[in-house]
Amino acid sequence: MAGHGWEDWFEREEFIGQISDIRVQNLQVEREVVQKRTFTRWMNLHLEKCDPPIEIHDLFQDIQDGRILMALLEELSGCKLLMLLMETPPLSWDSSGTLFFSSR
Repeated sequence: MAGHGWEDWFEREEFIGQISDIRVQNLQVEREVVQKRTFTRWMNLHLEKCDPPIEIHDLFQDIQDGRILMALLEELSGCKLLMLLMETPPLSWDSSGTLFFSSR
């Protein structure tokens, strides 16, 4: 009988641990959603000053080709950036943004 009490205790502790893990995962997802929404709003705040104004709705989808990132860099820096028209993968636009920061 004494062993049965310990088994119940261990099962209860394991169950509590699983609930805690789920709560931590939910908090991480919630934090990511809040950060994505906050960064999207921050970008839109700056991109509305562009001519013509730009608005993003889905952060990850809308910035994939790099053009919006280039517009944001231009707005933040106040410098007009050269857009190289090359037949390369869209990632080259991100590289241009990185080169911009490293050259300043």
